[in-house]
Amino acid sequence: MACEIDLPALCFVSVDITGKCNQTDQTYISGETDVEVGCIFQFSRDLCVTCHKGDTVISSSDRILYRIQCQPHSFSVQLKFTPILRRDRGNYSCKATVDGSSREIPFSFEVFENPTVTLFPSTLSLLEGDQRNLTCKVTNTDAVKTIPLRLAWCDPGGSTIDKSKIVRVREGMERLMLNSTDAPGDYMCGVTKCTESATLVIIKPKEKVCPETTDSRGTSWPQTVGNTSLVLPCPEGFQGNVRRICDVTGEWEDLNYITCVRKAVAQIEEEVASITEGVVTSEKVSDVLEKLQEVTKVNDSTAGDLDKSIDLVDTLAAAVSKSDSPAVGDTATAKSFVNVVDNILSVDTSKEDWQQVQKSNATKASALMRAVTSFGLAAAASLTVNKPLTISSSTMVLEVAKVKKQDITFPNENLKGVKSSLRLSQENYHAEEEVIYAAAYYRTMAEILQKIHPGDDKTTQKEIRSQILSLAVQAAGKRLAELDMDVTLNFYHGQVDDAELECGYWNFNKGSWRTDGCKRSHINSSFSRCDCDHLTNFAILMSPTRVVSKSNLRFLTTISIVGCSLSILGCLVTVLTHVCLWRSVRSTKSVILVNLCVALTLAYGVFLVGVERTENKAICTAVAAILHYLLLANFCLMFAQGINMTRQAVTVSRKSSRLEVVLALSWGVPAVIVGITLGVTELEGYGNDQFCWLTVEDGVLYALAGPALFIILANTVFIIIIMRVLFSTKMMIQKANREKFMISFRSLCVLMPVFGVTWVFGILAFNEDTVVFQYLFAILNSLQGFLIFVMHCIFNTKVGQFT
Repeated sequence: MACEIDLPALCFVSVDITGKCNQTDQTYISGETDVEVGCIFQFSRDLCVTCHKGDTVISSSDRILYRIQCQPHSFSVQLKFTPILRRDRGNYSCKATVDGSSREIPFSFEVFENPTVTLFPSTLSLLEGDQRNLTCKVTNTDAVKTIPLRLAWCDPGGSTIDKSKIVRVREGMERLMLNSTDAPGDYMCGVTKCTESATLVIIKPKEKVCPETTDSRGTSWPQTVGNTSLVLPCPEGFQGNVRRICDVTGEWEDLNYITCVRKAVAQIEEEVASITEGVVTSEKVSDVLEKLQEVTKVNDSTAGDLDKSIDLVDTLAAAVSKSDSPAVGDTATAKSFVNVVDNILSVDTSKEDWQQVQKSNATKASALMRAVTSFGLAAAASLTVNKPLTISSSTMVLEVAKVKKQDITFPNENLKGVKSSLRLSQENYHAEEEVIYAAAYYRTMAEILQKIHPGDDKTTQKEIRSQILSLAVQAAGKRLAELDMDVTLNFYHGQVDDAELECGYWNFNKGSWRTDGCKRSHINSSFSRCDCDHLTNFAILMSPTRVVSKSNLRFLTTISIVGCSLSILGCLVTVLTHVCLWRSVRSTKSVILVNLCVALTLAYGVFLVGVERTENKAICTAVAAILHYLLLANFCLMFAQGINMTRQAVTVSRKSSRLEVVLALSWGVPAVIVGITLGVTELEGYGNDQFCWLTVEDGVLYALAGPALFIILANTVFIIIIMRVLFSTKMMIQKANREKFMISFRSLCVLMPVFGVTWVFGILAFNEDTVVFQYLFAILNSLQGFLIFVMHCIFNTKVGQFT
């Protein structure tokens, strides 16, 4: 019976070994070919079979299949690369052993890179009488052996170019001589066929041109016609292309070398990739970190080097954290890792590069912090219990440890320049279990992380006013950061206005600073204490501006409470009055009005009782969602009333409206909107640490503001239509101006509360300079229910004749 075993080795005891492989020395092109090697060993009884690349045991990965199968009287080995890559080159062997005898079959792969061709400059701009060159170059020199003697060239018509115009510089590099009399258009080149193109442009008189210039890195930018994006190869020693725009005015825009990576950094990428595909060993990790430490401390780095280095650190840390065997073998390896991160975080030498990296991808700083945490936890796993390791550098401090029956404090010793600290009580985990943790203090990260929540305007901008602390804890293989934890942090932030400080944490999923789950208790003007219910990266945030001042906020709060209370009373009286006099006042308008009063009463009640219930996240989220639904229902009912009253004003038709459908839509559509919003946001944005309301930073507030703005605009149009009809009646035409004004004013007072137009003051109330609109908004909208009672009960003639 045949058997198949997905193991790298299988051991027995036997004699006489024979065997062969179907693969010897071969040459391939990287990324183009699937390669499969099969080896068969014959045996009389039992064998032990292993395969290696150099001294490393081969293992399976997503790209590499390695399998040993046992069959009657033979062992077969299957090794398959899909596809084979440049890093797979080297010497391999499969070996069968038994007792003192063995049979080893060696084989090797030579893998050449797929030729990468660049034709530059991407645009060749010539004045009359000018002559310049287009250069076609195979940029990866290791692939030169795989290309023909001459490169292929094509003119704009697709024909082969006269060889007399082509100058061969060296193997894999040629130049095409062009002048202003040549046909403008796209010229092409390639290895065996024309694949890369560059455009010849003849500059017209008076056309804007960017002058020829050389940048700080020595790249020469030729004269280029305006409104052109020019691409050139990166400087010598770097891989990739660099792009620069010549704008329509004939001015060069700023440079960005984010796509240029030093070859030394790119070569390490292969080694990191090989670690992720094989067995992660401490020797390999240590070797790669030493090389990274060397290449990241070079002063002549680019934004591309920084970007790629972060990717390498992140990938390496992920591989180390997932390894089944210890991958951080000694203190030296951990120090090398911290030194690499220190080189990356050196703001003094790479501030401009960091700005370019963050502009290109705002998650890079997050990725680096995540890598520090992952690597730190892996390093902590190999330590002795209660003997922490602290590594300090110019930009950060990393402390890792394995503890038992004790609190976690960081730092656990006095460190120069570190004034902030954190503490996690052992009550947060089982006292008998061993716990590992990684804590970090970032001296310069605050200068790198973004300071504005995505989608926020300047009025809600947050500024980081302290250094950043980080803590991650793991017990029994599980990250405790995923659970509710109570951690206490003490921050030094210097002299600031106490009222403007908040405790915040970095949300990796959102890529922004958040404040929910953290409460601040003031210690003095320079220190703050933060109590948070989760573990992540913490800091003190400060709002440089407020929407309203503290004194105005106090008055507005009082107005809202008094106004909402009066509105609840007014709505209840309005509903009771209409119920008692239903036979006399019954109409479509009255039905919608009663529904509106019910919705307003519920909304005001939930607002007064629950808007500040932030101590319980679940309750706070529920309150915010209910308020969202009730306010949307209010707007839908106001929209329905607007349509109904406008229809009555402009038509004499007595055809009844579909009231049941109108009410169903008014109460049902808000439920659909809230349900979709809750599902899409996964409850994020419903409630924060201050109010149980919708947040701006998650965009949830727009799920109310969008429909509300539409309805306000529509109802404003309805008011204009109704007033226009009113003024065109014969009765109004005959009245004096004073009477017209009084009738118009009373009509507006009747319409505006039920149409919700007063909410427009909320749009105008966006900062301290427009605080008058804040007061108008608070007064009119908190009193909306009371105004409905006044205008539709006290001044309603149908109601008045029964009272």
